[in-house]
Parts: sequence; structure tokens; C-alpha cells
Amino acid sequence: MKTLLLLVLCTISSVANAQKIVSDNVSSDGIRTILGETVNVRSMKDKVVFKVGLCASVFDGKVSYSLIVESTSLTSFTVKKGMKLMLKNTSEEVITLEAEGDFDASSGKVHNAGGFVFTDYTTAAFYPITEDAIAKLEKGVIKIGQEHNTGRFDKDFKKDKIGAVLKEEYSLIKKAQESPSMNNF
Repeated sequence: MKTLLLLVLCTISSVANAQKIVSDNVSSDGIRTILGETVNVRSMKDKVVFKVGLCASVFDGKVSYSLIVESTSLTSFTVKKGMKLMLKNTSEEVITLEAEGDFDASSGKVHNAGGFVFTDYTTAAFYPITEDAIAKLEKGVIKIGQEHNTGRFDKDFKKDKIGAVLKEEYSLIKKAQESPSMNNF
């Protein structure tokens, strides 16, 4: 019985950590977009919650990638076009990316947790990223810094989480590119 319970728990935890392609569509103008799942990379004590994912756009055989950074904070904020995202890899190399548009988190979501009512603000910003930068970050990320209109969110990692997400999602997106889009019947 204990063995069966252990097997079930291991299966559930591996399914919970499995990443996947959440969208694979071709627009009317022929641009194929492959979107990986955003994965939570937080610690329980974090004041700002980060989720990261990877997205690819394919047009005329050219592939461009974007790193998706979803940020949730207790204060409203905006990531403006050109604002920086800094990622330090395990080799202490800093990769700097720039937001490709304006991403606003001024509309909050109200929560009630055990009688404690609070509002949080979330935005998902897209940062164009090269395959070379993905390769440098796949080895591990130890720090992230995201500029926004009121300052910068910083997070240090004792253990890599972002690099592992990028490595898995890059592999899934490359595999998805080998076959037709899921919505092309």
C-alpha cells in the first residue's frame, strides 16, 4: 500500500511540473505563433511573483523568440516599451533584453484569504530574445531584474528555475516546429 501511495504521489508531482505548448496557431496573415506555458519561479516569501515562458513566431521560415515574464505585485506598475529585463546566468554574465511594447498592470484583482482582503496587479511583458541568449540562460539563472515605471523588481535565486524552464520550452517549441500547426486542418 505504501508503495502504491508513493507511486501516485510521484506521478502527480511529475505531472504538476510538466511543461507544455499551450497554443500553436497560424494567423490569417500567415504568422505561426507557438506559445509555451508560463511557469511559476517564485519562493514562498517573495513579494513579487514571477512566471516565465517562451514564445516563438514563425513567418517565411524565420523564427523569432520572446521571453514572457508575468509579474504580480501588490502595487500597480507598467512595463514600458524599451524597459530592461536583466538576467544573470550562473557564469555571472548579464543578458539584457528590452520590452517590445507597453504592458500595464493598473487594474487589480481583489482576493479574500481568510478574511484578509487584498488587491494584486499582474502583467505579462514580452521581451525579444535570440537563440544565443536562450543558450546562455539555459545553463542557469541566478538573478532577474525587471524595470518598470516605479523602479525595478529584483529576485535572486539560490537554485536555478528560469534556465530549466527555458531549456524545456525551447525544446518543446523546436519539436512543435517540425510538424504543422495544431490548428491547421
